[in-house]
This record gives sequence, structure tokens and C-alpha cells, in this order.
Amino acid sequence: MADTTDTPMEQLGGISDALEEQASTVREHVISLLEATGVADWVVRPLSVVLLLGALFLTGWLTFAIARPLVLRWMRTLTHKTRIKWDDELFGHGFFRWMSHLVPALLIHEIGPGLFRDAPTVAAMLTAVMRLYILVASYMAVDSLLNAGRILFRRSTYGRNFPIGSFVQLVKLLAFVITFILGVSILIGRSPAVLLSGIGIFASVLMLVFKDAILGFVAGIQLASNRMVAPGDWIEMPSQGADGDVVEVGLTTVKLRNFDNTITTIPSYAMITGSFKNWRGMSESSGRRIKRSLHIDLGSVKLCDEEMLSRFEKIEFIGDHLRKKRDEVAGWNRTHG
Repeated sequence: MADTTDTPMEQLGGISDALEEQASTVREHVISLLEATGVADWVVRPLSVVLLLGALFLTGWLTFAIARPLVLRWMRTLTHKTRIKWDDELFGHGFFRWMSHLVPALLIHEIGPGLFRDAPTVAAMLTAVMRLYILVASYMAVDSLLNAGRILFRRSTYGRNFPIGSFVQLVKLLAFVITFILGVSILIGRSPAVLLSGIGIFASVLMLVFKDAILGFVAGIQLASNRMVAPGDWIEMPSQGADGDVVEVGLTTVKLRNFDNTITTIPSYAMITGSFKNWRGMSESSGRRIKRSLHIDLGSVKLCDEEMLSRFEKIEFIGDHLRKKRDEVAGWNRTHG
């Protein structure tokens, strides 16, 4: 017997079609009610659009105002009860708050076409606005997710020595570019492929605008792959007036806190093209090699007499050594006559 189980996408499509049909039924009831009240025929359609539009936004606002606090309160309780930490970071960085914006937006997006089937312009504008709203809310949710992931990675053992900040900022930049392209395609009603095909024309302009980002990204990869610098390292870069601990390694800059608590921001590519000293090896070895120069006047070098030896024996750190050596020399002399 053939399997008739619907896939999740087919089930979602069926729910969407059902909502649209229900919305169309509501629209017909509103129109019938207005016609029954004796409203002029030329007023029925515009008035029904206004009433349905107001009722639709009121429903969305009520869904947002009532359901959102309940969902957030339930998620806060759930995250506090679990032992894992990543859900606490997601809640603290607002991931669930931004996801809650999707509920009323999706509701309006699915019901709108059925309510305004006789007003395609209103339906198209409503759909475009809701898609933009969903797009922005999704972008902010992804941003919150990346922020939480960066904090969790920094707390790990490997994350303390790996500059994850530059890669997170790169992903954020790519997410913003994708969101911008999709937003423009929604506004003009064209496929994103049409916009992507024309990006080559503005490639030189984009290279000029994002020069620092591109240079910083390449430098960030080199800094990370070669482990040249990481958060917590003590670096010294006289050309930039920097001498202190690295606070953050970003996409285009490295933030450093000097020992007088001033903050120095160094371009990432400057650390590749220039030179700097990293004291990480000294910190990891738990010691430090110190080189000192002693200047000795050769004219003052001579054999010690008894008066000098007696005076030197009174010095705390070399007295015992001198007495021991004098005993050894006296013993050797006695042995060899």
C-alpha cells in the first residue's frame, strides 16, 4: 500500500492554505454584514478593506502583547532549570525575544492574502511589509545567536587562545549583506539573482568601500592561523604606541589595554605589515630571561692580597665561598709542597 503520509513542508502548506481559506471566509462575512446594514455598494469594498486591515493589525498586536510575555516567561523558567549554559546565553542575548517577533508577523503574512483577495495592491504591500519585518527579526535573531556563541567559545579552553571575534564579525557582515539584498529584492519585487548579477558592475566600488574589512579579514586569518596574537597576550608595538594586554581581536582592529589603562586600537593589517613583540612565551614558561651588562675597567683587574680577601670575606653572599676556596687552595699547596 502506498505511503500517504505528508512531509512537514506539505503539512505547513496545508496549514497555510487552510488559514487563507478561513481568512477568505471572514472577508465574505464582513462584506455580507456591510451589505446587510444598507451601506452603499461603492463604499462596501473600501470600508471592508479598512475594517479588515484594522482587525488584522489588532490581532497581531494582541498576539504580540499577550503571547510574547507568556512565551518569554516560560523560556526563562526553562533555561534556569537546565544545567547547560548555552540556553542561558541565548536568553540573555535576546535570541528568544527576537524569535517571538516572528509569531505575529507570520500570522499576518499568512492571513493577509485571503483577507484582501479583492484588493491585490493592499495584499501585495502587506505581504512585502511582513516579509521585511520577518527578515529584520531573523537577522537580529542570528546576531544574538552569534553573540551568544562567541561568549560561550571564549569561555572554553581553546577559545582563550583563538581570536574568534574577527570570524564572528565576518559572519555578521555576510548576514547583513544577504539581508540587505533580500530586503531590496522584496521592495522591488524582483528575484535576488537579478541583484546578484549586477553586483559585478559595482565590484570596484565595493572593494573601495570595504577595503579595511577585506584587509582586516585577511590579516585576521593570518593572525589566527599562525597564533600571532590572541586575547590576553601582552604585546608591545612601539610604532603604534601600544604596550599592554590584548582585549579583543576584531575583524578590522585589535583592541589593546595599555598598562596605564588607556585603550589603543591597532588595525589588523598593521600587525601583519609591521612588527610587534609578543610576551606570551614568557607568560607560558612562568619565567623570564633577563640579560644584564657589567662594565669592568681592565686596569682595575689584579690579584687579591690578604687585605682584600679579608675585606671580601665580610660580604654576606661571597664570604663563605671565599673561605671555602682559600681552604681548598691551602690544602692543595700542602699536598704538592
